[in-house]
Amino acid sequence: MNKRKELIEILENCLRYGRENEYFDVKGKWHSNIKDLIKDIICLSNTSHDEKTYIIFGVDDKFNIVGINPDESRKMADITDAFSKLSFATPTRPQFHLERLDYKGKIIDILVIENIKETPIYLNRHYGDMRPGCIYSRKNDRNTANNGNSSIDEIELLWKKRFGLLKDKKQILLERLINKRDWCKVESEYYIKFEPEYRMKMINQNSDNNYYDEQNDAFYSYAMMNTSTYFYTLEIYYNASKLGEYEFVSLDSGNLMVPTPIWDNNLSDLGNGYPNCMYKYYMRDTEEGRLLSFFYDSQNSDQRFAFNDLQEVVLIYNDEEEKKNFEKYVKKNKELFKQTYDNNDKYNIISSMEKQKNYTKLETYKSQLKYCNTLRIIFDKWKLGNKLDEIF
Repeated sequence: MNKRKELIEILENCLRYGRENEYFDVKGKWHSNIKDLIKDIICLSNTSHDEKTYIIFGVDDKFNIVGINPDESRKMADITDAFSKLSFATPTRPQFHLERLDYKGKIIDILVIENIKETPIYLNRHYGDMRPGCIYSRKNDRNTANNGNSSIDEIELLWKKRFGLLKDKKQILLERLINKRDWCKVESEYYIKFEPEYRMKMINQNSDNNYYDEQNDAFYSYAMMNTSTYFYTLEIYYNASKLGEYEFVSLDSGNLMVPTPIWDNNLSDLGNGYPNCMYKYYMRDTEEGRLLSFFYDSQNSDQRFAFNDLQEVVLIYNDEEEKKNFEKYVKKNKELFKQTYDNNDKYNIISSMEKQKNYTKLETYKSQLKYCNTLRIIFDKWKLGNKLDEIF
């Protein structure tokens, strides 16, 4: 999603909801006193949820779009300068940026306040009507009063957010995957150095760990230099409690270990004469996507070469919206798919003879490889076109 579409979606969600909450505040115009603006930003930074928050200027308290006078708006530099003069009790400060949107002939300013994990943030010196040591936060549609303090329940939630106590154990483990250096490996198990109660265990699905069954493979096995394939189960734990499990595949004779990609049949029927194939994909903002990022090491040349081969027949989406947009594009451009498919001979080198016991399987795999590689070619060109649209 490009920036303009994202801003419009934020604004329209706000208008549709029709009242302020812990996620957004509306103002008919900019604050005349910057100290009031600073307090609003601090309050919207001190929230127990894990989402961005917004101050939308140019929408009145009845949720009518009135627009702002650009000459009366604040500049980002003015707000940043005001914050630089404040004395906070902790190193963490609000993070924000300012966006402008021309919407139905009206100018709308949107101050985007980033989610902060290290809550609560508070001052250790007076500023305006805010007192040192007091925690100013956002509860529903109200900020903490100038002469007050957040309730004990609100403060407790903010401290719990800081220490990760508001998330379930599975979510915490998956988030910890971002920092690979925090993890240690002992044989087939992984654990966090400073939180060893979080661990993962890889289990070979074959009864004999050293036995390779040539029937136990997948079509994308034949995109590799070596077709040897093994399937595993990754179990994740908090202490003795099992949090979940995921299927993994070892490809290219063990050079690459990744989660098995996800099947999808949304593009299974693209016209007469073409195989009714499903395709495989990963999505970065999913549990499997995080596990993929953790287990794949791009600095390892063997892994990198094998993963490049895998990407020839498996798509990698950023999110669900990108997936929907691409599938919609392919369905609208069946002739492009036809031309690309007919000219694709990348996997014709895979040989199969009718007398071979696996002839039917190989022919099916070749069809699947050609189909998925065709989608990959179209996907790359589609993404490049979208990037150029954003630039220009």
